[in-house]
Amino acid sequence: MSPKQLISAKDFVQDTRSGMTDAELIDKYNLSPNRLQHIFKKLMDAKAMTAAELDGRCASLDDTVQFSAKAGRLLYRHVLDFVLPIYEETKPEMLGMVLNITEGGIGLAGIQARNGETKNFVIPADEFFDVGRARFEARCRWAGNEIRTGEHVSGFEVTSISAGDLAELRKLIQLIQIVNVVEAIEYEDPSNVAADGREQERYTVGFRLPIHEATNRENKGIVINISEDGIGVKGIDAKPDERKTLVIPAYHGFVMFDSIVMIAECRWTDTDSATGEKRAGFKLLQLTARNSNELSKLIATLIVQ
Repeated sequence: MSPKQLISAKDFVQDTRSGMTDAELIDKYNLSPNRLQHIFKKLMDAKAMTAAELDGRCASLDDTVQFSAKAGRLLYRHVLDFVLPIYEETKPEMLGMVLNITEGGIGLAGIQARNGETKNFVIPADEFFDVGRARFEARCRWAGNEIRTGEHVSGFEVTSISAGDLAELRKLIQLIQIVNVVEAIEYEDPSNVAADGREQERYTVGFRLPIHEATNRENKGIVINISEDGIGVKGIDAKPDERKTLVIPAYHGFVMFDSIVMIAECRWTDTDSATGEKRAGFKLLQLTARNSNELSKLIATLIVQ
């Protein structure tokens, strides 16, 4: 993955307000739809632009449920850059693909539907992430065919979901958000530069602690050592400067902590001379507050060993 380019937020806001379309912004700034969407969200979070200014832009808001009446906030549509299957509960052999998702709606490809039709869906997210399968009822809000390929596409509003399935759906969306952050644009902000080059003390993991790539569970290995800002692994396929979203799944027995999801950049690779296994060192670039807390709990356990 190439390094993130820096974009002037001031120029971007000016171009958006001047009337440039999403397609023109994508072309000018060499963006993917995900990156454009993240920029819109960052601008709103920073109060540099308002919801009214971004209303109607296809990359910014969910097209099924734009406002949550109870929460009074926008529901953002998270576009997937990897294959996540979905199927009707009564037809598990007929797989479709999730295109975008929020808590209130979902865009699909490959499943036939009619406007107003209600279906019961299952997303087998447990095959890709450490979350449970999400089951819910949804009503078709629109349906059509993709112009270029002719594939059937549709948009559904979630009409009924249990508390347990909603919790799993929220976990899945959080993971998709974290995966997508890898493509999010960064702004010109000198405060983001680390004040010094000191590294945190690294602790050896004396037990088998699995780790895998979030969107490719076959790319898996074990953690060798870990610190607050870096991690050494064995078995993960990676190249220097490559960014990956890594998951340390919840481990119950030796220590109690929840799954840890992190965005990391590979700094070095080599091969274990004794076993021939691949080894790699990663610099941690981003963790959510919850994941940072879980990482600290893991490290605290290693310190007392």
